[in-house]
Amino acid sequence: MIGRRAVRTPAKRSPAIAGIAALAALSALAAMVTIAAPAATATNLASPPVVAQIPKDASVPYPDFVEAEPMVRDQLLLARREHDALVASGSAGPAALAMSYGRLGELYHGYDLSEAAEAAYRRALELAPADFQWLYLLGFLEQTEGRREESVETLESALAIEPEDSAALLRLGDQELELGRIDSAERRYRRVLELDPTAAAALQGLGRVETDRGRHEAAISAFEQALTIAPYASRLHFLAGMAYRRAGNLERARVHLGQQGPTEVVFEDPLAARMRSRATGSAVTQHRGFLAQSAGYSDAALEAYRHAVAADPGNPEARRSLAGALQQRGEIDEAIEEFRNLLRIDSNPAAAHFMLGGALQQKGSLGEALGHFKTAVELEPDYRMFRFRLAEALVQGGDAEAAEEQFENLIELDARDIAAHLRLGELLARAEREAEALEHFEIVTRADAGRSLYAAAYEGKGRILAARGDTTAAVAAYSAALEVDPARVDTRFALANLRGREGEFSAAAEDYRLVIEQVSQHVPARLGEATALLLAGREAEALARLEEGWRELPTNPALAGALARLLAAGSETESRDGVRALEIALELYKNSGSLEHGETVAMALAELERFEEAIDWQSNLLAEAERQQNSPLIGRLRHNLDRYLRSEPARLH
Repeated sequence: MIGRRAVRTPAKRSPAIAGIAALAALSALAAMVTIAAPAATATNLASPPVVAQIPKDASVPYPDFVEAEPMVRDQLLLARREHDALVASGSAGPAALAMSYGRLGELYHGYDLSEAAEAAYRRALELAPADFQWLYLLGFLEQTEGRREESVETLESALAIEPEDSAALLRLGDQELELGRIDSAERRYRRVLELDPTAAAALQGLGRVETDRGRHEAAISAFEQALTIAPYASRLHFLAGMAYRRAGNLERARVHLGQQGPTEVVFEDPLAARMRSRATGSAVTQHRGFLAQSAGYSDAALEAYRHAVAADPGNPEARRSLAGALQQRGEIDEAIEEFRNLLRIDSNPAAAHFMLGGALQQKGSLGEALGHFKTAVELEPDYRMFRFRLAEALVQGGDAEAAEEQFENLIELDARDIAAHLRLGELLARAEREAEALEHFEIVTRADAGRSLYAAAYEGKGRILAARGDTTAAVAAYSAALEVDPARVDTRFALANLRGREGEFSAAAEDYRLVIEQVSQHVPARLGEATALLLAGREAEALARLEEGWRELPTNPALAGALARLLAAGSETESRDGVRALEIALELYKNSGSLEHGETVAMALAELERFEEAIDWQSNLLAEAERQQNSPLIGRLRHNLDRYLRSEPARLH
């Protein structure tokens, strides 16, 4: 039956509409989801005065849309009756008839009623052979039907009328590329770029041309440019990754292939957008929402999903899409309401419970969320995603024992569930069941795991081994994690700390620097780097790094305190500046009143040879430290007080 996919009733859960291509117009996405109200309702169609007397226009097939949604059926019936009446009247001129045929073709096209749409477009072109819009839409229809040779011929005719229409140039270029006409396709893409240098679809086309020619560096350049313009287009990552792979750059290939996805580049296509906007059915508008959401247009997607629900309130797929879009936008309360509505109409509610649980968890209602996650698992006990999410929520709620049980159940369902092994290993490590934890981490590292899982398992091993004092093995584990995923900040920081404890100060400083390059506000790494440099005998570098950190984070007291101490008590004359040290330390002590900052004030006074004042400060600080029974500080204060009594300044080492 013609177009059956586009007009099925909700109970049959319509699949994606085949006639709607992913190459939707960027600037026309809003138009794609601006749904005009039907011109008539079922009520006023019930008794039209002379419907039976209107003869059907035999030149265009009359599709069977018995199974269409009521709103769609009413729209199609009314549009066809109005068209048939115009043709039967005999009073319309060629231009008016051509427009009627063309608009009827658009409506059929929008609902994937391809045979009727094509017949209508061809009748429009018989009456108006130079009308670009009907030639273009016919060529588009032929393209989506897979009739490339015919599509090329039709689009060439369209371009003879409008030679600078970018959408027609792009569609024609794509068809020619598929047919192996590489030179011609390249000319089309380059012409589009002359008209619009930011046309990502044309850059993608050029990249494919260069790939076919074996010029992989040129292909990479085109794909990378396209990605800067259309970063949402995850399909470009696949094309770029394959180009890097063919060029021998396997590291960049892995980066791009790890980000690949189905979202295509979209381009401005006003006529296609206008055609799509004619269709108002739930399945069609839902698919428009999917296209808009894939391209990052959340407002347009949400509007489309709302229309889909309004067109068919009992359609669980439409309701699920609307609730998910609301949740993604952060409109959690409304999303929760829609998920609750979904539960009332979904014949298979496990997924609805699961998604409602996710929205409640996002809102912070963890207790209620756990209830829905548990229900989802009870309804679908073998569906691992539901059980994994329940386990993670139990971890968040602090019920480690119940979470452990869920992860064990996941492993029973599938011993190759690497993510479950990793999370169970982490839970066991927290419970200080180190031997068991190591067993699960080993399973992950021996498996063909993804990069993040593999690196996390090695990090877990490293922490256990470091706690056991097996430094060599711990360093090897941390290094293995970083080899797989160099961006793991916590792993790098842990490795730097371990190397520092082992006296590898220069190596530790290098690792701290790598952490800072990734996270410039990582204060512990900045302090660790300065300490490691000092212990490595590189005091000038330590001072420079602390100055850099203070400039980056001027209000951080830890960095300011470390800088003041080095300025007051550095071992190298070039490092010391008592005036600056005193200024910084006094400001810190004024704000905090801490013994440590007071100690730095005394150091600065001693550096300036104001020993009486330094002795006074240090004596008061020592009395307070003794009152607080702060043993580590008491020893240091006494040591430096003895130096001040001998008129000697303090030195860090």
